[in-house]
Amino acid sequence: MELNGRVQVSVSRPVAASVAEIFRVLADPANHSALDGSGMLRGAGGQRVLGGVGDTFTMAMYLPDLGDYLMLNRVIAFEHNRRIVWQPTPGDARTAQYAGLPVGASQGYSWGFQLQPDGDATVVTEIFDCTEAAQSIRNDVEDGQRWIPAMRQTLERLAALVEVNVDAQHARGVLSRPADQDVLNGFRGR
Repeated sequence: MELNGRVQVSVSRPVAASVAEIFRVLADPANHSALDGSGMLRGAGGQRVLGGVGDTFTMAMYLPDLGDYLMLNRVIAFEHNRRIVWQPTPGDARTAQYAGLPVGASQGYSWGFQLQPDGDATVVTEIFDCTEAAQSIRNDVEDGQRWIPAMRQTLERLAALVEVNVDAQHARGVLSRPADQDVLNGFRGR
């Protein structure tokens, strides 16, 4: 769908967790394969938590037509506890050959998440933007429409992960008030 001159799709869902808890999960590439609704992500072991624009992480991936491959992702937008967006690029020679681009070259699309506090919950929006992608890529993903079911699944998995962690903290009496969630950020979900 074209929105404000951008070709992008988005899916939103309320999640019963703080923006800090959700952002902590999204900023750690090691969590992405557990969240992935597409079934393509295989893992990002040993990557550091993302801290700002320009950070990169490598993701092992799989497609039936290509087999195992790597993507190098570059963070292009980062607002702590609010928004994180990265741009996937070919991460190895095999992927570069398949894409017809050098390793690290932009393919013109991005993935990201926006977080909006909503009372005791957070509205999480996942966005796929293919505005700058080649027409062949846009055609393959139907201007992003092909990703919508996987995006819904990703948000379901994210909700299940963070809501279970928050519920467990409350059950143990560790979280007595919302501010405690920020204090415990680095200790949950590991």
